[in-house]
Amino acid sequence: MKPVVLFCLLLLSILSACSGSDTTVNKTEKEQKKEVAAEQWKDLVGEYKVFVKELNPNKAESATIAMKKYQELFKDSDVQTCDTAFVVFHDFYEGLAGGLNDFVSTDKILQETEYMGYDENGRELPLPKAFKKLENQLSIHGYRLEFPEGMITIGYDRSFIAKYFYDFVSPEMKQFLTRLDHDNNEGFGEDAAIMIDEDEFVDRLIWWENFTKEHNDFILSERVKETKIQLFTFFLIGMDNTPCYYQFSEEDGVVAISEPNEYFLKMYEMLLKKYPKSESAKLVKPYFEALKKLDAKELERLKAKYTEQGYMMGF
Repeated sequence: MKPVVLFCLLLLSILSACSGSDTTVNKTEKEQKKEVAAEQWKDLVGEYKVFVKELNPNKAESATIAMKKYQELFKDSDVQTCDTAFVVFHDFYEGLAGGLNDFVSTDKILQETEYMGYDENGRELPLPKAFKKLENQLSIHGYRLEFPEGMITIGYDRSFIAKYFYDFVSPEMKQFLTRLDHDNNEGFGEDAAIMIDEDEFVDRLIWWENFTKEHNDFILSERVKETKIQLFTFFLIGMDNTPCYYQFSEEDGVVAISEPNEYFLKMYEMLLKKYPKSESAKLVKPYFEALKKLDAKELERLKAKYTEQGYMMGF
């Protein structure tokens, strides 16, 4: 081999080695910067946890204080960090409702104030002065007054979250929160009775089923799964005042069931027609067939099976 050619090959080899070395160094530097940034955001989330923990758990304005601190700390954070910190806020926000309800339940004036909600013609009545004052205090901090079964309680006004957090969190979190807001506004049950229409129940069940499958690594995946399981349980058995059917023992001791509630028959037909390939449809189909046959034994077997497999809540 000629000396010139040999020299060129050696030079190329050296340059290639140097280039590779620079790439490795640069790559390491990038990884180091990424790790440092991750630690910084982790520290911020820890700082936020401490801050929220020290807030008054019985005052609605604590939600607004926590929101402002969130925006201050995480205005330049990535969405993963924003989601992580938002979970801290959300746990506090929902827990705060419990503290507010404890206050309401022990306030003598609020408990002794009568409010029927509607007159005999179905028109909404104005709030009594004591309730109106409380509502004004709550509304700016993400809560509202509700009157299930004639009792005053504090509920969520999730438009507060939409207004102040949607620009920070991930698309998946926003999708999750938007659905929570929808379900919250539509309601579900009252006085141990299901209050939503059949089509709303079917669509709600399938929405949570699909979200569970599409986002199984979602930061609140356990919450999503629990919601789906709870909905499917009520979808099969109903509630005390809206049961799928009544069960009783005949004179010979054989367990039997009453004619099924038309609400559930209509709902199952709708599910099988509208979402035939869904997981819920596959589970409901044999249950529906047993229900139409009034086969109490098979219905109990299926419920036990689905509970064991984790599709239903255990009682």
